[in-house]
Amino acid sequence: MQQWVRLWTARASRVGTLLSLTIATLMSIPTCCLQPCLAKEPEAPAKALPRSSTCLDEIEKEKQAGISGLPLAPKLIDLGNAYRREGATMEAIPVYEEALAIYGKAKMLGCQRALECQLTLGEFYEDSGRDDKSERSYSTALASAGQNSVAQEQILPKLTAVMVKQGQLAAAEPIFKRWLTLGEKHYGTKDPRLVPILQQYAGTLTQLKRLPEANKLTARAQSILEAARSSHTKKQPSKKQPSSRRSRS
Repeated sequence: MQQWVRLWTARASRVGTLLSLTIATLMSIPTCCLQPCLAKEPEAPAKALPRSSTCLDEIEKEKQAGISGLPLAPKLIDLGNAYRREGATMEAIPVYEEALAIYGKAKMLGCQRALECQLTLGEFYEDSGRDDKSERSYSTALASAGQNSVAQEQILPKLTAVMVKQGQLAAAEPIFKRWLTLGEKHYGTKDPRLVPILQQYAGTLTQLKRLPEANKLTARAQSILEAARSSHTKKQPSKKQPSSRRSRS
């Protein structure tokens, strides 16, 4: 019995020594070596956007392969975008127009890329002083957008602005109404995002000498702003003033 106790004690001692050595070894190893699976892989670099020369080569290859029509339209838009990035506006415009002609022939002016192309062309025309062509581009985009409310929300501010710029105030009013109705549908009737619409609409009505209607819209915009400020103030946490203790005399 005593021999068995001595044997068990010796084994326990060796196990304890081994465990202590193992713990000491692990403690000396850096954490990053023990957890290699937690190391993050380096992120892949962002893909560089193609240059116009690259886009031209791709279009030429597709034409040589007998590809024409609708499959070429996205490539043409990519080329126009490349020209735009390079500051070559005059080269970009005919390329965008060619792409839109293809989409129009295929009756696909309402697709996302065609709508973006029409908006870009409208901006180019407006920047170059061709407001009439800019208005036509925005108007076509609005008609093509159909029930696409996201696209409408992008087009309506641009269309109203270029119409007011040309002095087409009466024609712009129904566009303002449509823009306001869309905003109310999306955000509600008291959202601060309606304020720019109300203010611009009021400005147009003022120029049309319809002051009572303009004042009503201005007052509504002011009311929305005041309500938003009040709500923001209420949400701010109140700072407690430190209590001053009166010194005993």
